Amino acid sequence: MDVSLVILLIKKEDIKAFFRWNQRLDSGSGPAYVFLAIEALADGGVAAGLPRELALGLASQTVLGAATMVSKTGKHPGVLKDDVTSPGGTTIAGVHELEKGSFRATLMNAVVAAANRSRELSQS
Repeated sequence: MDVSLVILLIKKEDIKAFFRWNQRLDSGSGPAYVFLAIEALADGGVAAGLPRELALGLASQTVLGAATMVSKTGKHPGVLKDDVTSPGGTTIAGVHELEKGSFRATLMNAVVAAANRSRELSQS
């Protein structure tokens, strides 16, 4: 995805807040984490039997759609996740696997590690 497209999807006040935050931490690593997630989703699709190009298209559109829903609806991501998760269904089976692998904690730790490293680098 073109960076200019990503910027078009972000609200003006969010961009200002991001740059204020980024100036303090100098850590704009988030897109790399999302790229890894898209790659992993696509790899999962290939492992499940989809052609690579289709799997990558579905993965990137899934992330784009989910991000759009978060920004457009104003709902908390957890509420949106619950809205699309059926009892005993495929989504909760996948969410369970992600939780067993500490998905959220791993992402949180990555953000904190990048912020800490940024602070270290700014003091050098």
